[in-house]
Amino acid sequence: MAKMNAIHGKRRVGVIEIGSRAVRLLVAEVSETVGVHPITTGVEGCDLLEKSNQSPVAVRREMTKVCESVKHFRTRAQQHDAEEIVVVGTEALRRIAETDIYNTSQLAQNVDRILDGRSEAMYSLIAGSFSLARPDALQGNCLLVDQGFGSMEIAYGALGSPVKLLEYVSVDLGVRRLLHDLASCGQDLNALKRDVSDYFDGLNLPKFKPDHAVVLGSVATKYAWLRLERKEDERYNPKRVDGERIQTETMEGDWAKIAQLASKLGWAKIEEFMSPVMSPGDRGKDEEKRLVAGIVPLAYIMNRFELESFVVSAWGTRHGLALDIGLGRSSFFDSDSRGV
Repeated sequence: MAKMNAIHGKRRVGVIEIGSRAVRLLVAEVSETVGVHPITTGVEGCDLLEKSNQSPVAVRREMTKVCESVKHFRTRAQQHDAEEIVVVGTEALRRIAETDIYNTSQLAQNVDRILDGRSEAMYSLIAGSFSLARPDALQGNCLLVDQGFGSMEIAYGALGSPVKLLEYVSVDLGVRRLLHDLASCGQDLNALKRDVSDYFDGLNLPKFKPDHAVVLGSVATKYAWLRLERKEDERYNPKRVDGERIQTETMEGDWAKIAQLASKLGWAKIEEFMSPVMSPGDRGKDEEKRLVAGIVPLAYIMNRFELESFVVSAWGTRHGLALDIGLGRSSFFDSDSRGV
């Protein structure tokens, strides 16, 4: 790996993360004192998780599209003088990692690592700790919930420097499945709530005793944005809600009101209510359902572990990975770079 800048104690790292719905770029300066300081970011949409269940032709076409995004972002990272550039995949690539379609593709040759559930949980936990005030000085354990489109990672770790992952659970209850289950319930949110509760009750989750809780993902950031005091025409910006604390009871009360509105007035009214966190391209894409359905498992987890509140984080897995690599304490390159 590139050597730490001896004068400034900084290393410039590039991380390209292939997710279920987007390919994301992060180029950041990393140091012990500042942590992760983003220099440039980028996002290009993809539909890898959805296409993974379709024909081989559709999968190959989507992988080609993703590969072009990776190449584009690699060039950008080089232009921003990244000393180390890594390409990682998460849930969508985990699902197709063992197929011949993937292993014989150009995309496979451009991916350094497909993160397993434990690694993704660890890097998310590291990133989520950035949103806590002075995480290096805090005592106790932290519960981290990373709500993705394909899966949900639940991590439990000890705060400090460095943050240590103690346990994790990867749950097949991403937003994609929640939307499917909501449709199966006839758009009945209360029925979805019962199904999610039954699902979690059958998992036999560990008996975590967290002192702090952090939630990553757009469900938390968009909900926090709707509650934020802001100008009416201000565009949704996840960074503005990073570190915001949400009361579990308040979130459940808001959800109950939304469920009642959806039942009485239909989802069109809910979409109108959600307009501050939606871009013009989101119309008609069930974005309002993603948010409302996503709150259901989040509320269950907070109640299950008796958490009265949680902190919203606008950071992501790639930021935690960037810190680990930038400080030279990661085992990222120590084993087979193509393995899951």
